[in-house]
Amino acid sequence: MLIIKQLLYFILLLTLTACKFAGNNNDSATENEPTDVYDLAEIKEHGELRALVDYSTTSYFLYRGRPMGFEYELLSKFCEDQDLELKIIPITDLSSVMDSLNNYTGDLIAANLTKTKRRLEHAAFTDPLILTKQVLVQRNDKNEESFITRLSELEGKEVFVPKGSSFYERLVSLSDEIGGDIYAKETAQNITVEELIAKVANAEIDYTIADEHVAKINKAYFRNIHIKNAVSLEQQLGWAVRKSSPELLSAINLWLKKFKKTTTYRVIYLKYYGNTKLYQSRMNSDFFTSKSGTISPYDEVIKQYANTINWDWRLLTSLIYQESGFDPNSSSWAGAQGLMQLMPETASEYGLDSTGNPRDNDRSWSGIP
Repeated sequence: MLIIKQLLYFILLLTLTACKFAGNNNDSATENEPTDVYDLAEIKEHGELRALVDYSTTSYFLYRGRPMGFEYELLSKFCEDQDLELKIIPITDLSSVMDSLNNYTGDLIAANLTKTKRRLEHAAFTDPLILTKQVLVQRNDKNEESFITRLSELEGKEVFVPKGSSFYERLVSLSDEIGGDIYAKETAQNITVEELIAKVANAEIDYTIADEHVAKINKAYFRNIHIKNAVSLEQQLGWAVRKSSPELLSAINLWLKKFKKTTTYRVIYLKYYGNTKLYQSRMNSDFFTSKSGTISPYDEVIKQYANTINWDWRLLTSLIYQESGFDPNSSSWAGAQGLMQLMPETASEYGLDSTGNPRDNDRSWSGIP
């Protein structure tokens, strides 16, 4: 049963990734979803925590076919502590994510979310995971006419920010503070902060706003960006839960208070926001799915044989990940071998070698002699 749940979970992730998360989430509650109080007790009874998570290069992503990310690892640790299974629901529209939470699509939001007065009208926030400032991201060329040295110079400029982000609110306030209009341009719902930073680096746009810790790790890859102009005071980033879920909020806060004091927490934080070499390695990898669209080294072979049985190739890829972790030399205690964990007896029926040939493994599973 666990393998089936994991398989379905990976099918959802890989399908959404390949489709670039086009379209909107269905925020309306289904007939099977709760209509009354659905707090920690009900979540535990159901056995599953549903997390609305930001798909980005740091919070949550797929790398070499497996889920990773700062928010993802913290959520996994919390679920382990609470004896819950974790269900990830990628956010496709940040502007409607509060509706998704309060319509019971998910139980919490984990999306590098800034605590603001407007958001507190719709949800309760945990104690902060991170304290950070918002910074202006521009190209690091002081000879360019567009280069900003003082925030007042943003008057009359266009600054692009993700739709539904707190950056838009900050730019509105900053316009009032400098006594002139800053043209805050909200982008399409599925454009991430990291994608906007890339657009700045590639001279497609001149300015965007990012949280400082995100901007710093991206500067490790985009060396030509300037991120030293803060546009806000220190702000709190945390998870958001329904106001009707005080037990869940309390449990998360108690867990965070203990976990943030551990070495494990520090290791996880540095893994995604401190280790610049690791970040560069991921960004340059052909198997960083959000950038390359590639899931495994065997995508082409899988696509070839998936077509013969009219299966979605991403389904087979997710199954292979569960069976062998994409290791063609994998061997189980029962003697199953290769990507699809082919038994020698089965291989002999097809006249194939079970010892690790990826093409033979795929052929045998799809029923091709």
